[in-house]
Amino acid sequence: MMVSNRCLHILTSAQCRIFACSSSCLIMSSGAGLGLAPHPSFFNEMKKGEINDLKTQLRTASAERDPVKERAAIQRVISYMTLGLDVTGLFSEMIMVVNTRDVIQKKLVYLYLCSNAESNPDLSLLVVNTLQKDCRDDNPMIRGLALRSICSLRLANIAEYVESFVIRGLSDISPYVRKTAAMGCAKLHAVAPGTLGELGILDKLYQLVRDRDTLVVVNALAALEEITKREVQLGNVTSQFVVPPPLALHLLSRLREFNEWGQCAVLTHLTSHYIHHPPEEDHIIEILNLLDEKLRHGNSALVLGVVKLFLVVTENMPNIYTQLFERVRTPLVTLMEAAQGPEAAYAILSHIHLMLHRAPDMFAHHTAGAMFKHFFCRFQDPLYVKTIKIDIMTLIAAPANAKDIILELSEYVCEGDLAVAQKAIQGIATVGMRVPDVQDYVMQSMIGLLQMGMEHISSATCVAMKDFLRTYPQQAALIIPEISGYFEQVEDPSARGSLVWMVGEYCDRVDDAPYVLEDLVDKFDDESLEVRVLLLTACVRTFFVRPAEMQYIIGALFEKATHPQTHPDLHDRALFYYRLLSNNVDEAARIVNSTKQPIPTGGKFAEHQNLETLDKIFEEFNSLSVIYGKPSDLFIKALPPPQTSYTRTAPTPLSPGVPTAPLLHKTPVSPSPIPASPASSSSSSSLVYSSQLLDLDIAPPVASSPQPRLSMRADPVMDPTQFQEAWDSLGVAANFELAVGNMSPTTSTIEATLASRCGLACLASGTVGSQMKLYHFGFVSSAGDEPVLVEVVGEMGGREKSLVVAIKSPLYPGRPEVTQQIANSIKD
Repeated sequence: MMVSNRCLHILTSAQCRIFACSSSCLIMSSGAGLGLAPHPSFFNEMKKGEINDLKTQLRTASAERDPVKERAAIQRVISYMTLGLDVTGLFSEMIMVVNTRDVIQKKLVYLYLCSNAESNPDLSLLVVNTLQKDCRDDNPMIRGLALRSICSLRLANIAEYVESFVIRGLSDISPYVRKTAAMGCAKLHAVAPGTLGELGILDKLYQLVRDRDTLVVVNALAALEEITKREVQLGNVTSQFVVPPPLALHLLSRLREFNEWGQCAVLTHLTSHYIHHPPEEDHIIEILNLLDEKLRHGNSALVLGVVKLFLVVTENMPNIYTQLFERVRTPLVTLMEAAQGPEAAYAILSHIHLMLHRAPDMFAHHTAGAMFKHFFCRFQDPLYVKTIKIDIMTLIAAPANAKDIILELSEYVCEGDLAVAQKAIQGIATVGMRVPDVQDYVMQSMIGLLQMGMEHISSATCVAMKDFLRTYPQQAALIIPEISGYFEQVEDPSARGSLVWMVGEYCDRVDDAPYVLEDLVDKFDDESLEVRVLLLTACVRTFFVRPAEMQYIIGALFEKATHPQTHPDLHDRALFYYRLLSNNVDEAARIVNSTKQPIPTGGKFAEHQNLETLDKIFEEFNSLSVIYGKPSDLFIKALPPPQTSYTRTAPTPLSPGVPTAPLLHKTPVSPSPIPASPASSSSSSSLVYSSQLLDLDIAPPVASSPQPRLSMRADPVMDPTQFQEAWDSLGVAANFELAVGNMSPTTSTIEATLASRCGLACLASGTVGSQMKLYHFGFVSSAGDEPVLVEVVGEMGGREKSLVVAIKSPLYPGRPEVTQQIANSIKD
């Protein structure tokens, strides 16, 4: 089931009570271990022959016309269906009990039919007469229930009967029936796309947008958006649902009449419309005036919906767009403070954090004064709230409040939570990098943290100090002379790597730099890969400053780093430095010790910035993308384009003489015989069908044509940067494991096999211990030269040797057969 990336709705107290009651019911139904016995009638395990017993009960109750027995049997069927048990074998018997005046029984039977109709499309025709009768009932609840049920069957063979029900429902006097008919239009369009335009249903649906009932309006808007979105996928139209400016103002002026959910839905629809059809400037001013009061609402989903609409319509008006961030600042902070729980507060904080990346001066105005104190962490805040509050405090730091924020962050360092302490230390360094006026104060603070002698604090401080010194190299004089003494305090690889970097970067100021590096080279194999890579660079830089003392050390380092079993990255870098030194020492010194450009203040380095991703997330404002911190296409699987083969024909009237539910026990439908398999048939290409199947007018299946052989480009070329960007942006098309038994394939064997059989070139490969990794790529010339990326991870150390293969390609999910053929080629 596809999860919609909708706006975040905060549960009201009433909804919370309903959720609590639902949870209690679930505990009672499955919590025998808690002393709450499950209901003896409905939640027992299905025993052997239970389906046959239910068939007998349903037939007996129907024959005796006993409503009590009928309801008990139906409730038992629904309970089994709710538990996920297969009850499709009761379809005929459930149709027998559909003709009743009991509304509860009718709802249960319709629920069963809607859930199992796709597995019994022919038998579903037998319930159409009853649904027709219910659609003309005097009770609007019965009419709406019948209309919703027949639309929910989603069967192409009854689409012709649904049309008349939907048309009649759109003009019903009851708003409940009209709103049900509006949603029925979207369901009908999923089965028969061309029907709505031919019968004028779309015109009637457009008229419902001005309906006097607000629920009807919301359902009509939702149906129109769903229909136009599907039409765009089918290629019938090129744009989404268009809302004329008078209609948009009409909806906004009626916004007070809608409930909170309805207001959020209307704002979502209008926002989607304005993204593709920006309004005129006069129209924008009217929108801002009409919705300004909604910023004072207590529902965070509604306020965030208004903010997103404002951001969309004013995007091309720079002056108003800038002022808008200051206008929404106070309402968002108020909502955050008044949030009923940490989850709601985190949702609002995530949106504030995202807006600060777009408008860094959002809290810089003089009227924002002490507003930064609202983001101070509370003792009862969970970790995720404290983390994002620290991030926000570092973003809103300014000369006027920087010292207050640093003092507050210093208090978090001594908390028992290590994650908060590390985040606070990084925040102190970030504030110093953003506000140059407090760089001395920050440096003294970090030196004090190092002198505390606590391993987790020292490790986090070393990592933060490395970035701080990259921004302010002049501050190194205060800490570098004593840097060698901190190696004994830290064990974290990132912290040790930061110390190694500082020794190599400022080797001319560290008196004992060669001896510190010599100790690390002696323990080279015990250090992490991160430390070894940085140690290699630090030794080379120190060699150019103090060659006599480093000559023996760097020789021993090259010998260890170029060992065949070394990590490929480290091995290649060591060879690069060795050949660079062997060729020309002066040129090597110029390259390695080149003058670096000063880093502008701001708290972020180029490797930490991903502006393109932030822009994508900002486009999905007021959605789960903001909470997850990544675009929706990375966590929501795209559905394939809709396909349908329904052709509208004149509806065949159902005669009153057609056998309906009460007669099913007299004229049972026997199951159709299974046709002979192609393997057991004669050499003829056609299958032999029984007379019963021919009587049902079922066409024999058409033999599928074999899939065309893939054609791969002969000379694929792709650089590592392109490969990495494509790999990060694409979803996994195939993922499988291959057992290799007693064989021990090498990287060269796998490279040659994938190149000869699949046309895939190797970008990189290597072995670490018993594990190997290979990255291959290719271009499918028969599919528009689209790339195919393959990762192979082999584990050769244990008894069960295996290869795990992952395939990614933009051809998936649009053309899954292409990636499947590649996967099959690899498996073969």
